[in-house]
Amino acid sequence: MCGVFAIYSSQGVPDIETKLRCGATALQHRGPDGEGFYWSDDKTVGLAHRRLSVVAPSAGQQPLHNEDRTLRAVVNGEFYDDQLLRQKLESDSHRFSTRSDSELVLHLYENHGVNCLSFLRGEFAFVLWDEERRRLFAARDRFGVKPLLYCRRESGELMIASEAKALFAAGVPAKWDHAAFSFASSAQYLPSNRTLFADIQMLPPGHFLLARGEQVDVKSFWIIPEFKFDRSMDSQSIMDACRQRTEDAVNCRLRSDAKICFQLSGGLDSSSVAGIASRILSEPIDVFSICFPESSYSELDVAKRTASFLGANFHEVELTQSQLLESLPVAVRASEGLSINGHVAAKYLLHREIQRSGFKVVLTGEGADEAFFGYSHLRIDVWNLQGIETPGQIIEHDLSSMGMMLPCGESIPLESVAEQFGYLPQWISAKATLAHKVHQLLHPDFHGSTNTTDSMEVLFKPYADRHACVSSSRNAWTSLALAGYILKTLGDGTEMPNSVEGRVPFLDHKLWEFLATVDHSVMISLRRDKPLLRECVRDYVTEEVYLRPKHPFDTPPFTVFSGEEGRNFVQDHLRSEAARSQPFFCPKRVANQLDHLTTRPANERQAWDPAIMLVLSTIFLEYMMKQ
Repeated sequence: MCGVFAIYSSQGVPDIETKLRCGATALQHRGPDGEGFYWSDDKTVGLAHRRLSVVAPSAGQQPLHNEDRTLRAVVNGEFYDDQLLRQKLESDSHRFSTRSDSELVLHLYENHGVNCLSFLRGEFAFVLWDEERRRLFAARDRFGVKPLLYCRRESGELMIASEAKALFAAGVPAKWDHAAFSFASSAQYLPSNRTLFADIQMLPPGHFLLARGEQVDVKSFWIIPEFKFDRSMDSQSIMDACRQRTEDAVNCRLRSDAKICFQLSGGLDSSSVAGIASRILSEPIDVFSICFPESSYSELDVAKRTASFLGANFHEVELTQSQLLESLPVAVRASEGLSINGHVAAKYLLHREIQRSGFKVVLTGEGADEAFFGYSHLRIDVWNLQGIETPGQIIEHDLSSMGMMLPCGESIPLESVAEQFGYLPQWISAKATLAHKVHQLLHPDFHGSTNTTDSMEVLFKPYADRHACVSSSRNAWTSLALAGYILKTLGDGTEMPNSVEGRVPFLDHKLWEFLATVDHSVMISLRRDKPLLRECVRDYVTEEVYLRPKHPFDTPPFTVFSGEEGRNFVQDHLRSEAARSQPFFCPKRVANQLDHLTTRPANERQAWDPAIMLVLSTIFLEYMMKQ
């Protein structure tokens, strides 16, 4: 895991060295173990790299180059199956100068050009300069685990970076994108090619960028596979194949010359990853678990029993409300994204503790609910389409998702979205109930300039497919919520500020391509979530975890009903200069709503917590913009 930064202009960049160094310095947290630079003699192109040494720490400094130095690259993330690919390339007369898996991209590109992406497996973002073709090639992994942002300036410069901070440091003005914020205010998420910042775009997951002369093109190289059921496989064959691919996805992510650890909650997903790894590795694994004083939100006891079952070294990270409040502004600025819950601060503090304990790599369970239809909202969509009534216990076990992933309260209009999909996905309906609350807090001038219907239609249109109703909701969630929030804001955005690399076995594209052949009746059950995964990993987890229903990871809501400390925290920031200068929310409206909520029932106060958190995180990003 590292930080990458690049500049390209066919006209040359006179101050290219200064900009490269400024961009790299802004990414130092992503790579505290070293830095490297390259710029062409004509100053047409420059590459900068900040290194977090995970594989081949004594060799593998970047930018990397091929044998005749006609190709140069900077890479963030990991390529798996590298030993097999290396052997094939060496047999084809390629010469490697490092043990780093990052070097694969150079030699694969020599053989296959941009089609090299089909051979790459893992979590990655990279920029490659092709001197002979005089073109810049950049790409982001299939699910968007690693971010890659870019900006085309009026001067003709193209800048690419792992974070917006590097672009700001290199001279891009730090300004809000009002049109992008209109999406966030109505659906929480942005289109996959947008950021909150003016003139800064996000390379979507599974896409690559080619720049040559004045031309810049962005194209897709992978999409979430369509379901094409293999009816020839019986249930045992499906389970065996699924287990093998899950084990392989974990196993290939265990390669590291740095210390590796695991996030562990009380749930199936993280327990499965840790359980498989504990059987593969010869030494006891290290697991980190968050706990809260509020017992209803803490899974500590379950995690401890799982750690004991695995013979793991258990690291307890207890987080108080005071710690979460203190860290929330820092975590939001670090992640460069809006948040709807204090879990962004909890993740930030967890990764800080992981780094302080000497670990550089952490494996997590993210992606399992998308791969195996584990979320309640995805399961409810399937049942609704089949005319099956949702079991009451599904909602009872997922009350913390109300207003965030399950609808709660009044909604903004969604007729156009329902028309696009042929039905109304539960999670989109939930975001519309959140939007109804958020819109009450917006400044009248901004709210009046926003066309909510247009925003929702534009956001969801790429994923609406009447012929694939069951998968369309899942694919929209994976592309928008998973990539844009869970992986970017809560994942990379809290890992890399603490110099920690996250790896996500359940987002292995080979696993997903297999699951696309499995009938939904095997994947989705009325009795329990993720039945296929549960059976596949039953030997790796405790009976308690095997039987336990899903519990989303959220922190106790603290912005509107957690006592004097939480209320003072919110009020102090609402009275700040940043609150007055941000152009979207009206501080007076927010303060009035908070006063109103003090007399309302607890469930209503909790339903408003995500909206208040959006206001707060906007204020914290305003702090960053003014620095």
